[in-house]
Amino acid sequence: MVERTAESGFEPGIATLLAHLDSVCALLRDASGESYRLVTDLEQLPPDVTELAPGWALAGGEDARRREAAAELVGHVLSAEREIESLCAEILDRYEEVTLIQRLGLQMARTKDEEGMAQAVIEEITKWLHARAGEVWLRNGEQTRLAGVVPADALPANPVGELGPLEALSEGSSWTQDAGGETEAVVAVALPAEGGDSLGVLVVRGKEGDRSFEPRESQMLTAVAALLSGFLRSHQAARDSWLESQERSSSGLSELLRPRRQLDCDGLEISGACRKGRQPGSDYHDIVRTPDGGIALTLAQVSTSGLQAALHLALVKGVLQAEARAGNSPGRMLRRVNDVVSPELIASDLFATAYVARFHPGARRVDVASAGHGVPLLIRPGSQAEEIDLPGPALGLL
Repeated sequence: MVERTAESGFEPGIATLLAHLDSVCALLRDASGESYRLVTDLEQLPPDVTELAPGWALAGGEDARRREAAAELVGHVLSAEREIESLCAEILDRYEEVTLIQRLGLQMARTKDEEGMAQAVIEEITKWLHARAGEVWLRNGEQTRLAGVVPADALPANPVGELGPLEALSEGSSWTQDAGGETEAVVAVALPAEGGDSLGVLVVRGKEGDRSFEPRESQMLTAVAALLSGFLRSHQAARDSWLESQERSSSGLSELLRPRRQLDCDGLEISGACRKGRQPGSDYHDIVRTPDGGIALTLAQVSTSGLQAALHLALVKGVLQAEARAGNSPGRMLRRVNDVVSPELIASDLFATAYVARFHPGARRVDVASAGHGVPLLIRPGSQAEEIDLPGPALGLL
């Protein structure tokens, strides 16, 4: 047998345990006058040794019954110390998990977009799990998009092409593949949504040491997926609310851009209408009186929608009205608009299209010009409609 003491170089934790047990042996010696010592690595039990636990024994003492009683006491201490050690390890694990959740929550709260949230989560969780790779896929209707990936240059397969992650994605559940042979460990956890659906799926691949993921690690992934899902839903709700307010504002401004009254012109019947689309604010029409008693019909559209489009259209309308009232030709009107609004459009990475038709009273003549606004139709009585080819770049391109 080999005697072990607190100075024998055991791994951290065991040395402390041995020190406690040595203290117990010292108390037994003081109480009974007999000397006891701890031994381990026993091939067989000598007569003066009583086993405490597998690999552990108590030696010494002259009376076997006293030694057995002492061994029972030391054994209780040994079991209690091991339970405390296990409990401390579990508490440390739980503390690390809580810290991870708190850190992820703070990171996502500071992030403005879904991709940033997904990337923060996958970077933290792969590091915590010592995983080889991972990704977050988010749903866009029936399609999925890669929102976060580790390593950054990885090109993972779309989970729709993988049976396990697809199962987790479609059923709003989780899926686990254990490591074995040439197969690496994989865990896929759905990002839960209301009604049992899912917003996407979180996938982690390859455990350090070619091991499988432990149940508590899979449970932690489920908690992280629920946290990410909550932030994504909050982000989407805030975005929808913002878009709704933008739509209301742009709709109100679009109404202000409509003609306030109907103009008359000798020899013409004039009417106009506008049917709202799903994204209001991107177009307008107007009728302006010209100095010779005629009218100018103007149409314009911006390559975006919402409040930003309505604000740019208000600028376009103001310039077109001023140019029409100055009696300028349609071509000159559009050139002037381009000079004024191009810097604003270019700064916003936008462009606009416009069309102007000027009717001359009593002349049965109309002058037209287009800035990339499509092909107008001329319809004569008794004949088919003909297209008027009006080449010209959109506003803000040149």
